[in-house]
Amino acid sequence: MSKAKDTSGLTVTDHPGSRRLAIWAVWLAVICIAAAGLSRYRIENSLRGWMPELAGHDAIATFVVIGGEKQLLDPDLLAKKLESLAEVAACVSPNSTGRFALAAHAPPRGGILFDDPTYTGLFCFARAGVGDRDFLGAVQGLLRSELGDDADRLALGGPAVFTGALNDWSQRRLPLIASAIILAGALLLWWVIGSARVVASATAAIVGSQIALVGVISWLGVPMDMVLSMVWPLMMALGFSFAAHRAQRRGIGGTLALCALTTAAGIIGFAFSPFPPIRSFAVWGALGVVMTWASVMLLVRPPQNARCRVTTGHRRSRLRRAKHLAATCAIGRPRTVITAAAMLTAAAVLCLPLLQLHSDPIAYFPNASRVTRDHVQLDKRLIGMLPFEVAVHGNTDATELLTVTPGVRLVVDVSLLDPSQGALYLGFADADALGSLIQAQTHWQDWAAREGVELTWSGIAAQLHGVSVGVVRVALTAFPAMVLIAAVAVWFVAGRSLRLALIAAWVNLFPVAVLIVIVGLLGIPLSLPSLMIGAIAVGAAVDDTLHLAAEMRRGRGIRRVLLVCWRPCVGSSLITAACMAMFMLSPFGPTAEFGVLMALAVTAALAGDMLLLPAAVALMERSTDVTA
Repeated sequence: MSKAKDTSGLTVTDHPGSRRLAIWAVWLAVICIAAAGLSRYRIENSLRGWMPELAGHDAIATFVVIGGEKQLLDPDLLAKKLESLAEVAACVSPNSTGRFALAAHAPPRGGILFDDPTYTGLFCFARAGVGDRDFLGAVQGLLRSELGDDADRLALGGPAVFTGALNDWSQRRLPLIASAIILAGALLLWWVIGSARVVASATAAIVGSQIALVGVISWLGVPMDMVLSMVWPLMMALGFSFAAHRAQRRGIGGTLALCALTTAAGIIGFAFSPFPPIRSFAVWGALGVVMTWASVMLLVRPPQNARCRVTTGHRRSRLRRAKHLAATCAIGRPRTVITAAAMLTAAAVLCLPLLQLHSDPIAYFPNASRVTRDHVQLDKRLIGMLPFEVAVHGNTDATELLTVTPGVRLVVDVSLLDPSQGALYLGFADADALGSLIQAQTHWQDWAAREGVELTWSGIAAQLHGVSVGVVRVALTAFPAMVLIAAVAVWFVAGRSLRLALIAAWVNLFPVAVLIVIVGLLGIPLSLPSLMIGAIAVGAAVDDTLHLAAEMRRGRGIRRVLLVCWRPCVGSSLITAACMAMFMLSPFGPTAEFGVLMALAVTAALAGDMLLLPAAVALMERSTDVTA
């Protein structure tokens, strides 16, 4: 409380409590305004949004494949009824006589298309300008009205079904995950801090900042896709980490601000991606970091005994033993620690060729899900479920070229849709034939050169390949850039120490090396969001490194620095890892995988900061003493 005199000579008392109350009031008002935008929350996932230039012809970009037992399904009759819908452009059935015609079909694994004695099906194409949601809803509504409960016995597949499944499964259990993150973060923060007031204010600040973030996103009409949906749970986990540092140590506002900036830099690096969903994740993720940090700094006040909170009983003895054990291992035997870390880093380099991506995005869904079961059934009994398009500009028939390609099950001539485009083919390959189609591109282009025509490849298969290659390139660009940013940040905090900056670069590469070894040796195929973990993990890992570097700049020995920073760094990292582990509750593969890998990365980063960094600094100090 401070006192001052106004112009009338009266004494005015300035109450800190009044200022805090005003801050809370303004903050709540901002949240209420932003929360009004939640009514405009919408979900939209589409491969067309990732690479629109490879989306193919609008008239055949969105379709549904319907399959069923012959005793249940009359495809020709059903095709006529579906074509009466306003959302449907045309259908292809065994006796199709419309604008679409079966040009040729290659021998599939289970017989010729539509010649299976017990199974049959048809294709249904959406009218141009009709969205996947409206189109799929209209088709499912007609099937329900015509077949009743027997409609559930039909298998549905195709881009429209896949998009609908992404919209559904990517959002499942998100409220449960958020609740688990809040509960785990609050309990662990209380275990570390021991102040219910701090835990309550931190939880309110973190939850409120994410309500405001999602509200602003919704206000602006930005759709939530499978990547952007992971932003606000990720920000909650980071928020509890900020709160753990904020509540335990005074005078670290500058260091904590730099931590937030480096974490935001690890995310914003993807803003240069050519893919709109990843750019959206980068922009809103970086803004989320800033909003979360600002909320924690404004609303969370360290308790008066922030530096000397006393724990009792077994907890105190366990923490003290762990702290001194880490100091003894890192500083007492630095060469052993460094040798082990160097061997693990070398192993990561050797495991790089073992990394693999999901070539079939249907693996994102649980094996028991309806979309997976229908996809497998259609791919096995009716038609290949990997569509692609080929346009040939010239007077040459490419049917034979396409049908002899390994994995191709059917080629449909759809040239009548747009004669100005030349010959246009819609092909269907086995679900696992993406590699064969990629390898066939050289042969296709050689054929086009000999025939003197131009051949272009597009559609779902081309988009999957283009997105995979593009995301890998973006990750390979963002990752080294983030390592450089982390090294520069440590160099700045540590008093322009180049040697410490180089050590920090290796320390922050360490968690990524651990992930590469684990994923490579276990043969875990990575989903697209998981490819962004490298840069994000470095941005999060450098936080504890900055806190250690800031203490070393004050002239303290490495052992003293380790003992002072042990509780805040270990506490914040364990909180973050536990919160990220809550992503495992999601039934959607990419979300669960992202959370598990991030939790492992944070744990490995903690080991790097508490063991590898002190060991390297201790060895550096010894060499300096010997030289002197």
